[in-house]
Amino acid sequence: MLTGTLTPCPEDHMTLGHPMTSTKSLRHTYIPMVADSGCQSCIMPTQHARELGTSDKDIIPVKLMMRGTIQEDLGVQGAIVADISTHDTSGSVRCTKQLKYLSNKMEKAFLCREALVGLGTLPAHFPAIPTGMPHAVTG
Repeated sequence: MLTGTLTPCPEDHMTLGHPMTSTKSLRHTYIPMVADSGCQSCIMPTQHARELGTSDKDIIPVKLMMRGTIQEDLGVQGAIVADISTHDTSGSVRCTKQLKYLSNKMEKAFLCREALVGLGTLPAHFPAIPTGMPHAVTG
């Protein structure tokens, strides 16, 4: 689990042709997110988008069927663009901008592999073993 700051990106909504209705109510929020290197897209409960100050009109419509590990429909209802930031172990801020899919069925937010690489949580060539790692571990 990573606790991160989500910040809405109204300028990116505009670029995508879906401007946000009112930017005055937008704010950042802190949420815990599941770091899932097997996840191919970031997804979060729609409620988190509401906590950012977005309205139903701000949600980018999408046509997407996303399934979880047990093949259940995750109920994607739309998406928003958000900056995600965390602090690394040295206290430096790490950021990535992601399209976050929204679902009323999800109870937790999930970070995909691309977001984890962008935040420096995973190395760029994960799951390749970095140079300098021992080839064999003996016990």
